[in-house]
Amino acid sequence: MKLLCTQCDAAMRLERVEAPEQGSLTVTFACAACGNRVALLTNPWETQLVRALDVKIGGRTDPAEPMGFVRAMLVPRPEGGPEGAGDAAPAAGADAAPRCPFSAMANLAAEMPPLTWDPAAERRLERVPDFIRPMARQGIERFAAERGYLRITEDVMDEVRGELGL
Repeated sequence: MKLLCTQCDAAMRLERVEAPEQGSLTVTFACAACGNRVALLTNPWETQLVRALDVKIGGRTDPAEPMGFVRAMLVPRPEGGPEGAGDAAPAAGADAAPRCPFSAMANLAAEMPPLTWDPAAERRLERVPDFIRPMARQGIERFAAERGYLRITEDVMDEVRGELGL
């Protein structure tokens, strides 16, 4: 996204970013051609959103990467991460807090060994109504993974059923 000067239709450049004061962030842009200036003032909630999204204010300095934002959000950052708006470099480490609330789930799924389904268990799952089948499959697979099963059989399905009291 670029800001254009309304007086001369030239692209504006980032002039300065002022640190949050009482939760507000001020970003000033200036037109290089005519000197026209514009300021953006965020409220505390907008400032929090900018921080949560790890937005870099002022434009890109590195080449665009497909899905780079999503990949970067899945990289953990240190606990209590930086206060600036997106000026942090991601930090590696198992004790670092993830930026994205779903990254823990994605990482857990990536670490789990693949589960295989017995043909008889698959046929039994086909008897579950279509609209609930994906949720049932996910629940059965989670149950099996938590107990260290690598193969889902009818016995595992019976165990799930007994555990849920169905």
